[in-house]
Amino acid sequence: MDINFTELQQAARVFSNDPNLRFIHGDIDSGSLGERQFDCIVFAASIQYFPSLKKVLFKTLSCLKAGVRST
Repeated sequence: MDINFTELQQAARVFSNDPNLRFIHGDIDSGSLGERQFDCIVFAASIQYFPSLKKVLFKTLSCLKAGVRST
């Protein structure tokens, strides 16, 4: 997920051979994720841009599938 559509387009081009990847345009607080659950959530050089680390980690941990461990 990214709010920068241009970055998402580039990622889609670079990783076009991997059918397991999905790129979502939006803001984590916008509800764009709905009730989706994920195996893995990666903050690629972005965690420092969130105003509240606690809030973003709480939100993303709630989006991990049951049994997935955070590291």
